[in-house]
Amino acid sequence: MTRLGRFFSWVVIWMLTATVISKPTFGDSVDSKPILILRVLNFAQVPADILLEAKEHVERIYDNAQIQTIWLEGDTAVPLLAGRNILQLTILLIPDSAAFRLGGFNDRVTGFAVGNDGIGARRAYVFAERAKKQAMDLRGNMPNVSQKTGEGLVLGYAIAHETGHLMLPPGHSNTGVMRERMDGNSFGEALRGNLYFTSNQGQLMRTNIAESVRTLEREHPRDGPERVEVK
Repeated sequence: MTRLGRFFSWVVIWMLTATVISKPTFGDSVDSKPILILRVLNFAQVPADILLEAKEHVERIYDNAQIQTIWLEGDTAVPLLAGRNILQLTILLIPDSAAFRLGGFNDRVTGFAVGNDGIGARRAYVFAERAKKQAMDLRGNMPNVSQKTGEGLVLGYAIAHETGHLMLPPGHSNTGVMRERMDGNSFGEALRGNLYFTSNQGQLMRTNIAESVRTLEREHPRDGPERVEVK
């Protein structure tokens, strides 16, 4: 089977991986932040050091929005979690060949999301090769910024942006993570650690995570602690 064929086989397998669960057991956790489980499927074969850089940016961005993230790669088991609002999202890092197969898109587009407001497929695609090229372009006037640093930053912000779409209403903002496209100014802001979701966006995401949990509990009530499983 070709690499592209394997990719689309995995897409079918992982379409149902996003799971929302909340378990009220033995009292609430001391940390009341909602949890965002990010299941990352690296079909683009992004190097581990770049992915680690991206992960650190994603964690910092969501921590600023008062949302805890748990980053899981491939089929890593989900930890036992109870007493918290939990939303699981799937992020597929894909090569340009798959991006064109999915619909082409303007070559400046670095990803797209399937779902909004915490509902829908809860799946985001990020075009890793385009993030790499964008990093090369943006650091043109910043010779002190390494390609590793730039690529990890752009990839991390692309992941935060697309997963943000999954929890927010459709559309973009004029500032912050959810602006339509990263330019030189926002790249500089991101390098300084000053580019985040707005406070309103953070509140909306936390609300939509909690609402997703309540919806699932109404539809599938359960008792007692349970491991959040990917099925």
